[in-house]
Amino acid sequence: MFQVEVVTVEDVPAEFVAKEKEIESEKDDLAKKPPQIREKIVDGRVAKRLAELALLEQPYIRDDKILVKDLVKQTIAGLGEKVQVCFYPSLAICFQK
Repeated sequence: MFQVEVVTVEDVPAEFVAKEKEIESEKDDLAKKPPQIREKIVDGRVAKRLAELALLEQPYIRDDKILVKDLVKQTIAGLGEKVQVCFYPSLAICFQK
């Protein structure tokens, strides 16, 4: 599982997105691609990286076939009330010998 840092992709700071785009655009495998194709590849790679950081884009732990955002939508439909994830507690378990 990835290290979740934000609730939604929109919560990722713009500076981080710009830095990720810069890193991806400088990779060697894109050097021979046309500029318009290169831009689409970079955008796709950055979107994938941002999804790794967002809680709502993660697979639900009890059913990894659905994402957390889909579970929230199902909950909204079932309850008939607006449900929004505002924050989440982050726990880290360390084992030492």
